[in-house]
Amino acid sequence: MTNDHTWAVGTFVNLSTDNNETLVLRSDLDGSWHALDAGNPGSGSNILAGVASQGDTVWATGVFDNGARVRPLVEMRPRS
Repeated sequence: MTNDHTWAVGTFVNLSTDNNETLVLRSDLDGSWHALDAGNPGSGSNILAGVASQGDTVWATGVFDNGARVRPLVEMRPRS
């Protein structure tokens, strides 16, 4: 995805709340994967389904549920 990292996004179920939460993973040059903090703006499900990079920025897209409506979710972070 970028010159020095591979990125993956998705969703996991938080067993204490039974809600879907965002998942962002990054691999380093040595092949190890690390979970990164990701935003969960919705009070219900928070789902990331796509990831792309542009320059020094990584973008992830998905949807979140605020209890009344499902809304678009876009997250951005530096690639480092």
